[in-house]
Amino acid sequence: MDAEHRGWMLSNDGGLGGPLGYRDASDYQAQRLLTPGELAEQCGPLRPVVPPTEADVAELRRAWTVAGRKAAYTTAVAVQIAFGRLREGNGGLAAPHSYEVTRRQLAAGRPGSWEAVRLFELQLWANKNKESRYDAAAAATIATVLQRWVSSPDRYTEVAETLTGLFATFADEQGGWPAVADQWLQQGALDHEGVLLTYSLLYSTGAEFDPAMLS
Repeated sequence: MDAEHRGWMLSNDGGLGGPLGYRDASDYQAQRLLTPGELAEQCGPLRPVVPPTEADVAELRRAWTVAGRKAAYTTAVAVQIAFGRLREGNGGLAAPHSYEVTRRQLAAGRPGSWEAVRLFELQLWANKNKESRYDAAAAATIATVLQRWVSSPDRYTEVAETLTGLFATFADEQGGWPAVADQWLQQGALDHEGVLLTYSLLYSTGAEFDPAMLS
């Protein structure tokens, strides 16, 4: 991860046997291929992309436990809160490129993945004014963890896919999707968009994932 929140993937130039170098993962068609030294000099300081710490995972699980059946909506609001905080840190509304920089910062671990796309759709859909549907303290805690994943000076943790895996595992341990999502996020609910966004992202790796929920 470089200083401008761009992820770089190890690649080769010219197919098998070509020289290895790093290519911008957000623009994989670009011709620029940098050696490790060139990457550090031109784009540093660099941060390794690593899994979340055990402490962060435990903090998320405690927040989800507190939220109970509000956990899914609480997580959606948390992503929105994290995005807003990060955007303020990137200059806020006064900075013309703050939205794009923040978007890149949250998705740099796997830019262009369907999980990253869905993550942004989720935070646009969430509504912090629906206070009865989420646990405010838990949402603030989750948002802080997500911020830490992408803002730490010496490490970066991919957000969308990591969050998906952790939430789905937690949900299965609680008894599945009905145990972590309120009645408005269950099959047949009127808010079809909400069901689609939350279920498809947060429970896509769940043991009882049912594609019929998305139809």
